[in-house]
Amino acid sequence: MNLDERFMAAFEGFKSAHGQTIISEERRAGKQKAQSRTVRTPITLELIRSHLNGVKGVGSIPINEDNKCKFGVLDIDEYPLDLAAIDRRLRDLEVPAVVCRSKSGGAHIYFFFTEFMSAGEFRDKASEIAAYVGYGRCEIFPKQEQVLHERGDVGNFINLPYFDAEQTLRHAILEDGSAASLEEFLDLADSRAITPEAFVSLNLRGCRRRVQGMGALPELYVRAGHSRGHPQHGDVRRCGWVQEGTARDMEATTRRDQPAVLYPSVAGVRDRHDPEPA
Repeated sequence: MNLDERFMAAFEGFKSAHGQTIISEERRAGKQKAQSRTVRTPITLELIRSHLNGVKGVGSIPINEDNKCKFGVLDIDEYPLDLAAIDRRLRDLEVPAVVCRSKSGGAHIYFFFTEFMSAGEFRDKASEIAAYVGYGRCEIFPKQEQVLHERGDVGNFINLPYFDAEQTLRHAILEDGSAASLEEFLDLADSRAITPEAFVSLNLRGCRRRVQGMGALPELYVRAGHSRGHPQHGDVRRCGWVQEGTARDMEATTRRDQPAVLYPSVAGVRDRHDPEPA
């Protein structure tokens, strides 16, 4: 496959609709203003080439007609962001993902899979990853666990990277912090694609974190309930980071379909990116 075809294959999603976005130079709350709409026709290779050539931006709807996804995204709208630091944090956690700059200067964190997986299972695990990297309130795509396409429903689309690929600002981040070319991005996507089983089994609970001025902190263990049949698969909305010798208190967070998740936290120990409870 050539680069256009590889790019289209990487973002396979809803077959009968896609998104289109026209971007203006105006900004609101740090984001570029844009006019977006869902078009009820399939993504074509012609549309992908138009996107990569900077003619018309295109978006893909990750959830397909079977309520499954082959890619998913964390959409972080905070400015400014250190994308290289986010990429390092994910690699430290051994989470296979590709970090890209969004059109507004935020981050799109892409996850790619070797086959389609349940949109609900992806969202469960993605919310856990989002909390561990410190952005528990970010948007997650697919935004739905289920769409009723029989009655005409479609999911939300995500604007794709590499608009105007030759001089794009929507690029992926390489391990050295530099911008990836389109081909380098596709190579990253291929090399970091994993099976759905491996994704939901990612163990984030043994991670370590550095807080400025405090050095390495001990490992954090989260006792999670059961979700969707996967033991120890919890939705952690806030992570507490405990330093040896400090007093500990226990806080709990709950989700609609599992028991409370208990974890230790200490006021003042979290770094500035740790999310507050949802």
